[in-house]
Amino acid sequence: MVYNGATVSSDSSFGFPAALLDSCWRTRRQAVEELANAGNRGTPILGEALGDRCASVRLSVVEALKSHANRRAVNALLAALADRKPSVRRAAAEALSGRDTPRVVKALVGLLRDSIPKVREAALGSLSISADKRAVTAIANAFADPDEDVRLAAAMALSNMGQRALPGATHVLHGTRSTSRAMDDPHRIWARMTAILLLKGIADDEAVIELIKTLQDDDATVRRAAIIVLTDMECQQAIPGLIRACSDDDDSVRAAADAGLKALCGEDPAADGPQDEPEDEALPREASERS
Repeated sequence: MVYNGATVSSDSSFGFPAALLDSCWRTRRQAVEELANAGNRGTPILGEALGDRCASVRLSVVEALKSHANRRAVNALLAALADRKPSVRRAAAEALSGRDTPRVVKALVGLLRDSIPKVREAALGSLSISADKRAVTAIANAFADPDEDVRLAAAMALSNMGQRALPGATHVLHGTRSTSRAMDDPHRIWARMTAILLLKGIADDEAVIELIKTLQDDDATVRRAAIIVLTDMECQQAIPGLIRACSDDDDSVRAAADAGLKALCGEDPAADGPQDEPEDEALPREASERS
């Protein structure tokens, strides 16, 4: 029998093709749901069912394909990323999570240009599981997304990547520095603050180096945040940078540096003077010896 232009099996154990040709969308959807339990044998039919005229049926097809681990299922899900309904595209992006192949990563990265924020969020969630370097870069770039929820999803995605997030967090922190034109851009500041917290969570030597570099940042808010984080991490390597920050032009940065040095050293080494005995105390003793 022909279904959507393809010859398919009439195996009655699948409950179709008759059910998939029914005029009622609920009947067709039930047939799809039954196919989800048919294993990989049902994958070709599910792929054809993605052409159903009803979005609810197509959505059920995508859900059914989640449990099908074969190339045809992946191809069908990739095709569903171009569905006309956002709900289907979103479900397909979620279903591709964990299928970490170059084709899948490329398609999910491309989906970050989708016009619907929820679809972009789903793509970010699936990319966060990928070990592909392109996924890290794409997630970092999504920190500049115009939609707040998508930016939050990007932050969550990087956070879920653990140590793999280091290049992305570094890119967000140093690759989106404030310019004179966008110095007060709240989105940019938020992104960089989030990157600092991500680096704190990574907490390896490379992350510490990036945080110490941030003590020289051109934004006082970012410098202060780096000081607070390095202090909280009890990072002794940051002490020289904190001493320099005690001479910062910004009052809040100087205050944070002073508090950080006291926390790390028990006192403020920047305030220590010469350790030799003051000359004005030695003169009276010399005069006393002559007498």
